[in-house]
Amino acid sequence: MVEVIQRHDGEVAVEGHTDSRSIQTPEFPSNWVLSSARAIAIVHALNGPA
Repeated sequence: MVEVIQRHDGEVAVEGHTDSRSIQTPEFPSNWVLSSARAIAIVHALNGPA
């Protein structure tokens, strides 16, 4: 996916989403935290190893 993105000019926006069912777990206390974690995971994957 990174190779495809790099072939084009412009910016890439990454968004995380969840469904409408509320979540509350120790790791993800809200849907907002879950959707943020999903978006961050994609950004990390696109940036490659640290």
